Order: sequence, then structure tokens, then C-alpha cells
Amino acid sequence: MNAPLEIAQPFAPWAEEALVGAMLAEPIETAMQIGHALRADHFYDPFCRLIWETSLAILDDQQIPDCFTLLARLDGVVNLDKNQIQERLLGIFHINPGRTNLESWSKLIVDKAMERGLARVGERLMALAHAQNKSAEEKLEEASRLLAETHSNVSPNAIDEPNAADIVAQALKVIEEVQAGITRGLTTGIRALDKQTGGLKAGELYILAARPSVGKTTVATKMVSANLLQSKRVLMFSLEMGSDKIMTRMFAAEGRIHMNQLFNGVKLSTEDRVRLNAAAEKFAGSALTIDPSCNRSVRAIGRAARRMMARSGLDLIVVDYLGLLEADPGGNGKQTRNEEVAKMSRALKLLAMELQIPIVALSQLNRNSEHRVDKRPTLSDLRDSGAVEQDADAVFFLHRENIGVVSEGSLDATTDVAEIIIGKLRNGARNTVYVEFDGAHNDIRETDHRPAPPTKKGGDNPFFQ
Repeated sequence: MNAPLEIAQPFAPWAEEALVGAMLAEPIETAMQIGHALRADHFYDPFCRLIWETSLAILDDQQIPDCFTLLARLDGVVNLDKNQIQERLLGIFHINPGRTNLESWSKLIVDKAMERGLARVGERLMALAHAQNKSAEEKLEEASRLLAETHSNVSPNAIDEPNAADIVAQALKVIEEVQAGITRGLTTGIRALDKQTGGLKAGELYILAARPSVGKTTVATKMVSANLLQSKRVLMFSLEMGSDKIMTRMFAAEGRIHMNQLFNGVKLSTEDRVRLNAAAEKFAGSALTIDPSCNRSVRAIGRAARRMMARSGLDLIVVDYLGLLEADPGGNGKQTRNEEVAKMSRALKLLAMELQIPIVALSQLNRNSEHRVDKRPTLSDLRDSGAVEQDADAVFFLHRENIGVVSEGSLDATTDVAEIIIGKLRNGARNTVYVEFDGAHNDIRETDHRPAPPTKKGGDNPFFQ
């Protein structure tokens, strides 16, 4: 059997020496131009890596990294005598390429570092493919994570762990922004809710829960469209509704067009068509991906999200809804649905923390509230698992006291005042925000009104899911 072929590691020796030469010739200018984008571990040549790292350390000490300061710092640190170090430094110094192409060389060095990382991942993937103690789904999940880690570790934007001073400064900055009324998170599409919560924050899991047909998807599409119109990148998993139906609902809200016209063929007026085309044009240029797969697991969601994050970036994930997610394969098959949902909610929280983006997951409530005098939902009404309450950073309940009420003289009977109850907020107080539901246009609006007392109910609006 032939011995395995030894493959040379990819790197660009002339580019590495050129950048080190630029650092020796014009250290301050070179560090300012590319110091933020190039780390020592991007270099393959150990000597170039050491010179780059030492030069940046000397600059941090408010000194100039010339041959003399470098010789002093490296004395006794490397297995080279002074003459060898000096000879190598002078050889690199005389290259002196100038700073015209520094960005191009820097990018080349980072690209080569990423290729070396991919080569290492390839070796690990080969071993993973032949592992006997993991299912195929588990292998795909680990492969996805390895590739994502390679990108984040080699990326020029990767930074070291912050120290205490950095953390203190960041915390004070957040406090000052809160005092100034600045919303740090992504918008929910509802100003009053943003004010109460600070918006949808990176690394946090939000649960939006209600009984069926109350309007969860309406609120979710409001969040999606509001962020798209702010040039955010959104990935939505719709497990019970096609992507075209989701987009049509967004057209109705943005264009103020009756849902009956868009879904049931009621003729559009000329004015309606103008508004429809304007809404379509707005969303056509947005960064929205809708995954309508009906058999998604959290692992599959994680793979899709990491892929999108690596390719184009990602700001928000919306899952509609938690109860329709499939259990991840590889279990013993004896788990209860409560145990499965508990694992799902924990996995979504970990995914939010890994990608440092907010995740909004819709969830249904059980029927307990229907047997109470006060039918407003509480945390104990969350369906399938109490772990959802534990994992979530915030839980929003949607409550409409008069859902399905037919008002005298009303043509669509779809407008009423609803409550968004903040049942849990990890870093804030529980409260209630009032909105007006406009079912005819799949929209919610700010309102100062309060819900009317319960009245006799008629048929439910079929557009609320």
C-alpha cells in the first residue's frame, strides 16, 4: 500500500515577508493601516509570526519596533542567536515594499490561513465520517459547527476575550445608552414594546405565545418586516405556511390592502395595485430568507443559520412555531414530548448565544386559561414543557379578550384591541403593551385604547393563525 501523500500547507511566504518588512520600515503607519485586520496567528512562517506579534507589543508599549528593540525583546526567547536573528531581520527589512498593496497582501495571508484551517477541518471530518458512535445527523451538526468555528477563528474580525476593564466600559456604555432612550436591540415593530424591553437583543431567546388563531404569525411578520425595512438580514422558518403566503401577508400590511383581495381573488383597484407594487419593490431588495420546510429540527435550523451567517451575515431568526419542530434524531426514542421540547428550547437558546443574534420562537398555549375567570395567559400555560419558560430571556403572551366578536355594522369584524403581556423579562419588569389588531390588513398598530369588556363571540377570522 502506498504511503499517504504529504500535502504542502498553503501559505504566501513573499507576502508574509513583505508585510513584516513594511512593519519594520514604517511601523506606526503599517499598524494603523492593517494592524486591526491581521493577527500573528494568520502567519505561517514562525519567524514572521513572532516578529509581527512582538512588533505590535512594542507599539503597545509606546516604542518603535526597529531592529534594536526587536533584538532586545527576542534575546533568549527564540532558538536563534543574535547574529541569525539580525541577519533575518535585515534581509526582511531590505525588502521594504512600501504600503501601496498592504491590504491585498494582508487579505492573501488571511485567505491562506483560512485554507490551512479548512485542511485541518478536512482531516477531522474524515475521522468524523468514520466514527461509529454518532448518527449521521450528529455528524452533520458537528461538521457544520467545525466549519463555522474555522471561519470565526480565522476571520480578521475575530478578537481576543475582553478583560475586566473592557467589560466594565461596555456595561457603562450600555447604561448610558439606556438612560438616553437608545434601543440597543433590533426592533419588535412595536415602539411601546421596544421601550419596555430595549428591543430584541443579541444572544437572547424570545418566546411569543398565544392560543391558536389569536395572531402570533401577524406579530411575527410585523417583527420581520420592520427589521427588513431597516436593512437587517432575517431568516424565517415557517413550518405551517408557505413562503408565498408569508410574503403576501407582509404585502397586505405594508400596502394596506385587504387580505380578502390578495388571497381570495377580490378585484384590486388601481390604487391597490400601486400600493402592492410599492410594497413588493420594498421587500424585493431586502435580505429575507424564508424556509418553508415542514420537517425541520433544531439541528437543521442551526446548520442553515450558520451557513447564512458565514455567507452573508444574519441579524434575526424567527421560528413559526416551536410545537411543529421535529425532535433531533439520535435519541433513544423513549423521550416524552415535554423532554423533546425542553431540548429544543435549550438548543435554540444556545444557537442564539453562539451566533450572537436574537431568536424569536412562536409557541402555543395549553387550554388552562380557558377554564379561568381571568383568561389572560400566564407562564404555566406554556404548552409541552416548563423548560421553555426557563430557557427564554423573555416571554410575550398575546391576548385578545374579544377575539371573533362581530360588531354591529362591521364588514370584517377583525379589528380589536389586544394585549401583549410581558410574562417574563430576564433583565426587566413584567408589563403589558396594548395594540390594535387589524386582521383585514394583517397588521398591528400602536393604540392608547384598552380592551373592551368581553362580549358575545361570533366566527373566528380565518386569517389569524
